[in-house]
Amino acid sequence: MSGKGNKIEEEEEETKVVHHWSHEHRLTLGEPRIGEGCFGCGRPFSGGEKVYACRCWPVDIVLDEECLGMPRKIRHAMHPQHILTQHVFSFDDYDDGTLTGKLCAICESSLINTEGRIFYNCMKAECRLWMHMRCAQGSDMMYDAADDDDDEQHRTIDHPSHPNHGLKLVRRSCRFKCDACGITRGGKSYMCCKPNCQYWIHESCASLPQTIESEYHSHSLSLSFHVPPRYMKWNLKCDVCGKYLPSKYWIYHCELCSYVVHLKCAFNPTRYVVINILVSLFRRCLAKLISQSLKRITYNFFFKSL
Repeated sequence: MSGKGNKIEEEEEETKVVHHWSHEHRLTLGEPRIGEGCFGCGRPFSGGEKVYACRCWPVDIVLDEECLGMPRKIRHAMHPQHILTQHVFSFDDYDDGTLTGKLCAICESSLINTEGRIFYNCMKAECRLWMHMRCAQGSDMMYDAADDDDDEQHRTIDHPSHPNHGLKLVRRSCRFKCDACGITRGGKSYMCCKPNCQYWIHESCASLPQTIESEYHSHSLSLSFHVPPRYMKWNLKCDVCGKYLPSKYWIYHCELCSYVVHLKCAFNPTRYVVINILVSLFRRCLAKLISQSLKRITYNFFFKSL
C-alpha cells in the first residue's frame, strides 16, 4: 500500500478514537445501546446514530458528537462575570448531602438523579451556578473561554462612567444590551470586575471621546453618562431623531444651549436629518392640501348655495 493510502487510513482511525477530559480512557466511535442517552445533553439516542463511548466497568461514558466538541470552558451571557467549566455531576455535589439546591440556571429543572452527567458550572462560593450543556448552547449566548488568559482579554481599565469598580475587557460573540448606548449587539465589551455588579458596555462606547464637533450644531458637544435632571424636567427629546431620552443612557449635549442627542444620533445623524426633512415637507404639503380643501368647501357652501 502506498504512503498516501497509509496516511488516509491513519487519519480515518484518528477520527474513530478520541480523548475527553472527563474520562481516563479513549472514546471509540460506534453505535449506542438500546435506551442509552448522551452523558452531556441527556438526549436519548436513536437507532443507527453514531456516538463516542467507552464501555469500561464500573463507569462508562457515551457522548454525541456535538457534546464531545463543546469547549470545556465558556463564558455565557447568563453569567458573564465568571468562566463556566464542564463538570461531572456526582453525589458529592449535593448541598450538605441533601437533594436540594441544584437547578439549571436557564431551564430551572432539577439536577436530581443526573449523577454522571456533564454540566457547566461556576464554582465560585457566592455563585455555585449550574447549567445543562444543551441549555448553554447557542452561538449568540456563549463562546469558548480557552483564550481568556490572553493579556488583552484581561486588560482592566478605570472608566469615569463607573468610577467605583474596574472594567475588564472581554471578547464574546453573545449579544447584550449596552449600559451606555442601550443598543443590543455583540462584539468586544467591558464588564465590571465585581461579581455582583452587572455593568456592561461595548468597547466602542468605552472609547468615546469626551467632546465632539457636530456639523449640525455650532458648539462642541460634551459626553454625559446620564441625562441631566433638568433635561428630564423639561421633557427634552433628541434634537436629531426627535425621540425621548432614557435617563440611564449616555448622551452628547451642549451645556450652553441644551442641544442634546443620543449616542447613535451623534455619530450617524444623516439618515435622521433626511427623515426629519421629509416628514417636515410632508406636513407642509398636507397642511397646504387641507387648507385648500377647506377654502374650496367654504366657497362651495357660501356661494353655490345662494
